[in-house]
Amino acid sequence: MRPLLDRLAKSFRSRPRFSTGGAPSFDFSFSSSRPDVHEFYRTARAQSPVCFDASLGEWYVLSYDEAVWAFKNPQILSSKYTESFDPLVVGNDPPEHTAYRKILGRAMAGCDAAMVESYTANWMQAFLEKTAGNGGAFEVVGDLACPLPEQFTGHMLGLSKLETETLMAMRPSNRTQLNESWPDVTAYLSQLVSAANDRDPSTVFGALKSLGVPDALSDDEITGLLRLLWFAGTSTSTHFLPSLILLMLKNSDLAEKLSADKALLAGFVNEALRMEGPTGVLPRKALQDFELAGVKIPANAMVKICILAANSDPSVFPQPREFRFDRTVTSVAFGHGIHFCLGAMIAKTMAIGVASALASRLPAMRADQPLDEVPYEPSDAFRSIRRLRVRLC
Repeated sequence: MRPLLDRLAKSFRSRPRFSTGGAPSFDFSFSSSRPDVHEFYRTARAQSPVCFDASLGEWYVLSYDEAVWAFKNPQILSSKYTESFDPLVVGNDPPEHTAYRKILGRAMAGCDAAMVESYTANWMQAFLEKTAGNGGAFEVVGDLACPLPEQFTGHMLGLSKLETETLMAMRPSNRTQLNESWPDVTAYLSQLVSAANDRDPSTVFGALKSLGVPDALSDDEITGLLRLLWFAGTSTSTHFLPSLILLMLKNSDLAEKLSADKALLAGFVNEALRMEGPTGVLPRKALQDFELAGVKIPANAMVKICILAANSDPSVFPQPREFRFDRTVTSVAFGHGIHFCLGAMIAKTMAIGVASALASRLPAMRADQPLDEVPYEPSDAFRSIRRLRVRLC
């Protein structure tokens, strides 16, 4: 199967070309993986809060206020463009989106912060003990950032160890190309849904299977929701945790503060999400002609909300590349409005647990590779480190 971005690029080329609508033009291809991504967005945003990519025929929203507006107006900017990824929640609009989101919210009610905190603490303790026994060296992405979220998500869904390991084995080599494992994951979950009649109703899987009228779901709907939760639950933390750890390695003074005062951990994670969150851009499709920040955008145009750019808007976050614990404005790392990430609490709590466990090992933790040469996966959608080697001395 061709990578998702290649297929999207082909569809973009087949769309009619638009005029810029008065927006300056930049090349935004694979912008989230650029080493200079923050400087690139700063330069583009200085020209206009909304810019254009002439090669793709897309508009990019770069400022915080305009990003929030885009999230809050689904009647103008539709999420249905992403329905090939998930037609029920992520790629849906009200009122259908509202109904499915409520069902998911109820199914996930048993997954509270205490559960995530306990699971993460136990997992990290076992991981660090194993790492110490193996000489202290580990690769963040493959050894920690992939298996922890995957195993937790399987636990949350109510999957057995074997079922979770089967899904883990389907992980694509490039973790930003979720479509590579899409058919296999869908087929496997469909088999589980068809065969399941005795799932624990306290788990997400069991809760979805036991819904009564009027919310009872078809097997295809249950499969779709489980697939969404698997990919969302694994990819968000998988992309974010390496960035979190990289920030700890790059800022030794910050790491020392965390080691001395664990009360700072929540603020640290919030700032890390703002500065190096996992989501690069989120796409929307214009349902009508409209104007944003003085730029005229036509109906059927593709509009991409640049999360990383909005979270570095200096008019909202002064000195945006400085790490500060006193910021009062909430970033859009998890979106905003009706599509705010359902798993935000899970991702943040897990990140706090990981940071807490590693902070307790400082200053013994150090990078095992040059930090200015950390590779990123080529992606527009995700800010995703490919490899990060660390050693606990």
